[in-house]
Amino acid sequence: MASSGKARRITCRIFYDGADVGLPRRAETIEYTENSEGMSDEVQLTFAGALAKKLMMKTDIEKEHDIEVVLVFKNWWKNGSINYYKCGTFTVDDISFSGPQHQCTIRAIALPASTDFQTVKKSKTWQKATISQIVAEKAGEYGLTPSCSGADSIIETIEQSNETDSSFLSKLCSNYGLYMKVLKTGIAVFDKAVYEALPPVKTYRESDMESWTWNTTLVGTYTGATISYTNPNKVKRKKGEKTPPLEKSITITVGQGPRILQINECCSDEAEARRKAASKINAENEKAQTIEFTTISPADFRIHATQTILIANMGRATGKYFVTSVNHTVSSGGHQMRITAYKIFERFS
Repeated sequence: MASSGKARRITCRIFYDGADVGLPRRAETIEYTENSEGMSDEVQLTFAGALAKKLMMKTDIEKEHDIEVVLVFKNWWKNGSINYYKCGTFTVDDISFSGPQHQCTIRAIALPASTDFQTVKKSKTWQKATISQIVAEKAGEYGLTPSCSGADSIIETIEQSNETDSSFLSKLCSNYGLYMKVLKTGIAVFDKAVYEALPPVKTYRESDMESWTWNTTLVGTYTGATISYTNPNKVKRKKGEKTPPLEKSITITVGQGPRILQINECCSDEAEARRKAASKINAENEKAQTIEFTTISPADFRIHATQTILIANMGRATGKYFVTSVNHTVSSGGHQMRITAYKIFERFS
């Protein structure tokens, strides 16, 4: 523990387009949120007083420019220690001002600088392509680095129909039990089951929490799924028959009652249908048991989204959890860390 002679301190380094412009010394609040998938990481900077007024009068910070944030933890666990927490590089997305007290809030997100990724709708069809090939192709269009782990499937036919690349890739990964995270410089695709199997990086007890909320729900969770799909192999036409052949409709069940999810999807075969059904059940069941808590200082800044933690001695909340989000807030009042996670369950496969 740090002694009173060298108290714990957090400072920040903020780089704007790669340059240190002196903003962190007078930032009122810095809030950083790291997500495992789905939502982009983001940072929000709040300035007050004279600096906020200066930012209003000049164009020192503009949208679509880069901000890089590094939190510096000093004397955190022992005297003289310095630890750097790199939040990452973000694109300035939103700037707002208020008065008469003068406050400026800057929001930046970890997405590619090009807005085409989320706004421009495209159409294309792939034949016998793998998920990693499609992700690599799309990443290349934006100068991003692809990273794919987990089971890679060969898809007979996949169509992007008037969809943004962001929406299309997210749906593609979700359908096959994978998850996507888009960063400023890359696209990462991964299998949560692989990360869930890793050992917990830390154990938390109620004594480690300043406040907490635990929830268990039945609504929207499932014990199985029924998926109906059309077999692409058409019925053979009889000799002399002029009417077009009908396609076979096939229904299969994954798992069993009492709570069955009904799904209609395009599938090339039974294996693909089963994988899509399992993927949708698993995604829904992540909300079965969840926890959110704020840690007591000193917070362990080494905890990241996609890691696992253990909740101990908390009755029915006890168990192993997958971290979906970590939020850091730095202000004049110090540092606060909030963790959101779901309890790991037996996945369908």
